Parts: sequence; C-alpha cells; structure tokens
Amino acid sequence: MAGVQKNGKYGYIDPKGEIVIPFQFDFSGQFSEGLAQVIKDGKTSYINKKGSEVISLDDSYDIAVNEDYSGEYGFANGHLTNGVLIVQNTEGRYGLLNKQGQLVVPLEYDYIVQLIDSEKMIEREGDIVKVKKNNKYGLINSSGEVVLPLEYEDITSFSDKLLVVKINGKYGLVDEKGRVVIDLKYDELGAISSNMAVAVKDEDYKFINRCGVEEQGLGVYEYAGSFIDGLALVRKGGKYGFINNKGQAVISIIYDFASEFNGDLALVEKGGARHYVNKRGEKIAEH
Repeated sequence: MAGVQKNGKYGYIDPKGEIVIPFQFDFSGQFSEGLAQVIKDGKTSYINKKGSEVISLDDSYDIAVNEDYSGEYGFANGHLTNGVLIVQNTEGRYGLLNKQGQLVVPLEYDYIVQLIDSEKMIEREGDIVKVKKNNKYGLINSSGEVVLPLEYEDITSFSDKLLVVKINGKYGLVDEKGRVVIDLKYDELGAISSNMAVAVKDEDYKFINRCGVEEQGLGVYEYAGSFIDGLALVRKGGKYGFINNKGQAVISIIYDFASEFNGDLALVEKGGARHYVNKRGEKIAEH
C-alpha cells in the first residue's frame, strides 16, 4: 500500500493502483508496523490499513519524531519502530507511545532516539532506545525500564551489540548491560566495524580489536577511518590511501586528498588533479 497525492490531497492505493483509502489527507506517511501518520485539518493521527484512526495526537504534543540517520535529534517522519512512537510535547520533553496511543514512557526526557547500527546503518532490533536527561545518556526499553544507567556524557555509536560511551572526557566500549569491554581511556573511539575500531590517543590513530588489543600489524596513522567493506581510509606522512584489515595498502598512500568510498567509488586528488578510483585503486573517471 502506497501513499499518493491527487488534487492536493493524499490517500492510499494498492499495488494494482486501486484506491484503498480515499484522498482526504493534507499529508500521509508510509505504513510502518501496520500504522501510518496522517494529517487532516491540522490534526495529526495514525490510521490502520483500513483507514480507521488508531492514535490521535492532541494539542499537548508538538510533533511525533523518529531518528534521522544523519542527525541525532530526529525529524517529524513519525513512523513506529519496534512497537513505539517517539513523541515530544510543546515543552520539548520526550516520551513514548505504544500502538494503542497510550503513553508508556512519561514525557520526562530531554530527548529520545532510536539506536542506529553504525555499521549496517539500520535501526537496532528490539525495543531499546537512547535517552538523555539532566545532560546524561543511557538506554531504556519501551516500558521505561532503565537498561543502561543514565551516567554517560555521551553514547556516540552502536555496533555489534556494543556501545561507544564517554565519561570524564574519555571514550571506551561497553555492552548493553554497561559491562566495560574496552577501558574508557581514548580521546576518540569509533564504532566496531569488521571486528575492529579506530582509537585515538595523544593524536595517534590506531586500530584495536573488540577486546581492546591493538592490532600491531595495521600501523599508526595521522588519521584513520573505520573499515567499510574491508577497506579503511588512512593518512600517513600527509598522504592518503586505503589499507585492508592486514595493514596492506590496497590503494597506495600517495594522494593529497581522498574521500571515503561512496558505493564502489572514492574521490582522490594528486597534484591538483582529481579523479575517482574503484576498490582496486583503478582510475575510473575524472572529477
């Protein structure tokens, strides 16, 4: 079922193009977990696939929000995830509604966002969300029970069931129960990717495994990015290139600039000339 517009109004059609829910809304969102957000005459509600209203948001709610992959504070696409809807009141406090429209987590948090798997770029399975209150971060479930205490200065990423957290200005890795996996001693720490993370200490970029052991064969760099599809962008001696998880330079460290790969291509620059390379380092096209 897809939301479409006709004569300035939105409705829903089936795969054959037949109208299932008439064109009557000023806005219609996509269905998620059986419900879709719609706006009619300035009123926001959620309907089922029969067009019946299931959740009605009154004037005490400012917006219904959901995590945007590109930013932390969310945006008003308002779809349900793992059975809950993140809502914000007019005073800027966040809580959770269930699919019946009941407030299952009070409007008491500075904000709430879905956990995003940093490696897969998808929402975490299950009902755990990241919350902030009194400038501290933690995790709660959809019943409001605290899963990870609100004691962290930040929770920057989530991957492979592990979280990068910050206390007293230092980063480390904990599991979802708060058990320390990698000591909080780094100036920066990336998410686990390909079983490794980029760790920064005293301006040196190193690769460590998920147990916190430094991968000696991968070297020390002026900059290093996370492994993506087996390759990591690095800078050494002021030059950029890409290494594999054995520390071998798959794309020579000779460039004045290099971007991360976007799909199968990365932009590189040498001597003022820019072009794209593939994952074998072969020149594909001029920029």
